[in-house]
Amino acid sequence: MMVWIYLGLGIVALLLELVLPGGIAAAFGLACLMVSAALALGWIESPATAFMLCGVFSVAWSALMVSVLGRISRGDHSVSETDEDVQAFGQIATVVRPVNGDEGGRIRFHGSDWPAISRGPTLESEVKVKIVGRENLIWVVEPEEAT
Repeated sequence: MMVWIYLGLGIVALLLELVLPGGIAAAFGLACLMVSAALALGWIESPATAFMLCGVFSVAWSALMVSVLGRISRGDHSVSETDEDVQAFGQIATVVRPVNGDEGGRIRFHGSDWPAISRGPTLESEVKVKIVGRENLIWVVEPEEAT
């Protein structure tokens, strides 16, 4: 009777893994199948031993999956520059709403509009500007030809 219970639990857990991926249900399902096989072969007779082995096998399968999937997911990868500010400095943007000193305006940069201020003269719409800094969420710009 216990063979069928563990076999059924194993199959249900493996099917559940298809709906709720993450590996936990698969580890439990594989452990249940192993306990079911051990019960069928007569290696286990006690319900307490079957229950305990199911827990031990679940932990072992989980650890194995984490180890194997960790190695697979590390694979080949590259590290790229992630500081957007450093990458943006010196880039050219277009004024979309006049930038009037510290009162600010808006620029278009990388397809989006951003608030901007200028330390120099008022910059009219459609003027090309160079990004020279950032203050919180506001870009600091200057006329492009000021380089």
